[in-house]
Amino acid sequence: MLSRFNDINVCFTDIFSRSVAEGSVVSLFCKNDGRVIWEKCSDRGRSIILRAEGGEITKYKPDPENRYSVMGDLSLSIKSLSVSDSGIYCCNGSAVENLIVIPTTPSSAEIFRRSEAEGSGVALACGKNDGRVIWEKCTDRGRSSILRAEGGEITKYKPDPENRYSVVSDLSLSIKNLSVSDSGIYCCNIDPVVNLTVIPASPSSSGEYHYGQCSMDNVHHPLHSTITRQRSSFSGRLLSQSCSTDRLRKSFVPQAIRLFNSSQHSKLKTL
Repeated sequence: MLSRFNDINVCFTDIFSRSVAEGSVVSLFCKNDGRVIWEKCSDRGRSIILRAEGGEITKYKPDPENRYSVMGDLSLSIKSLSVSDSGIYCCNGSAVENLIVIPTTPSSAEIFRRSEAEGSGVALACGKNDGRVIWEKCTDRGRSSILRAEGGEITKYKPDPENRYSVVSDLSLSIKNLSVSDSGIYCCNIDPVVNLTVIPASPSSSGEYHYGQCSMDNVHHPLHSTITRQRSSFSGRLLSQSCSTDRLRKSFVPQAIRLFNSSQHSKLKTL
């Protein structure tokens, strides 16, 4: 197939194709006269990556992780490759290489599994690091960068309005107020390290039976009565309560509950 970019004909079938693994490093060679302009090419046009001449490099593509650089011979070096780096690369107007990045699917059987309750917090250890970490969430569809930490500075790539993500002193990833959507495989410096499962805090019916007196709608029932409470199995929070006597049974929400202590028959209290 022949495509035209700025009046330059590029024959995709005549260029070198290479397949490399996701997360690895690659160098793309280009014949040059001491000056190069590296671009990524497609049928939709060109995207300039960088320009190098006389020892000076000008980058045109945002590069917060400093993934793009040039070697001594002005070859383009790309590190921490992702699937999105796949494509045709052009140097000084000519297509030089078709790069294919093969995704690496983390095997959940090979990494540490961890389960935490919804609403709790967790710290995920990275293991070995050289004082610099890049934390990502990994899936079959690719990687989603969360944050980068180096030299006491943290750069976040994932929107975090509630400041749920941070790092601790050993550069472990700390996540607070966990939700079910936080479940998944987490990677540190490319390597998968933890398969996190967040257990939803679904309320369960946990009945508690107390004997005493009930008061509802200003009608007192001094007969032997039963008070039944339902609490969340995770938080212990009172979800509902019912009161039954020989004459009446009625359910009501926690804000309107009035109870007698079964042993002391204390005065009514509003919870």
